[in-house]
Amino acid sequence: MRILAVASQKGGVGKTTVALNLACSLARRGAETLLVDADPQGSIGLSLVGRISSSRGLAECLRGEARAEETVLKTRIACLKILPAGNLSEADHEMWASALADGSAFGRLFRGLLNDYSILVVDTASGLCASTLGVLKNANAVLLVVQAEPLSTRSLPQFLDMLRALRRNNHPVGLVGVLVNMVQAKLSDSTAIAQEILNMLPPQLALATTIPRDPMFLRASAKGVPLGLLYRKPHPIALLFDQVAAELEPRMGLSKTEEENEAEPLLD
Repeated sequence: MRILAVASQKGGVGKTTVALNLACSLARRGAETLLVDADPQGSIGLSLVGRISSSRGLAECLRGEARAEETVLKTRIACLKILPAGNLSEADHEMWASALADGSAFGRLFRGLLNDYSILVVDTASGLCASTLGVLKNANAVLLVVQAEPLSTRSLPQFLDMLRALRRNNHPVGLVGVLVNMVQAKLSDSTAIAQEILNMLPPQLALATTIPRDPMFLRASAKGVPLGLLYRKPHPIALLFDQVAAELEPRMGLSKTEEENEAEPLLD
């Protein structure tokens, strides 16, 4: 099983939207996927319609009040399930953060799910808060979502330094890629910043796919569904997350590269 943490340096960059739509794409491509809402705000639940926002979930599991298999929700996508954030009051947030910072609680939970899924996609709280660090201490890899804005170029080195510090302390999480989000193609400043971010990274970390700022995201949010389920025929913007999934799969060990696949003869 692979544990992919979806993280961001700050809020408002579309991290939860990326986590949700990427999990859908991975599942549609055949990976048994569990989307875990590890944001105490319950951002995945707020993004979807239905009973998810009131369901038991991660909070109850970590408090020992429920088992993960009792709280996981099935979805319309056969290979995708969701572990909601669960019920956590505002007064509990500080306790949540302090209890999860060392990563041991997440470690026990993730090990219990080891044999049930190909990949866990974990939506973390924005920034480098305690609960996010607890997730990163147990993740195999992290996908960093950045917005095409100047702050991203300034904060990216800080995030890389934090990952190096985790590895020095025997937490082997690695950066699997940086996804530039909310690119405004008609604004030269936005596209220039997106390119600057990609140029800062080694080729193996820069994702070729970028995600535009598009009104379809607002429409999907208003309907409370992922982009891929907004219409019967997936919108072209939704297909961009298939491209992101295709880039990440070989990096995460979820699929073989073309070089590793054996060619099959045309005729017997």
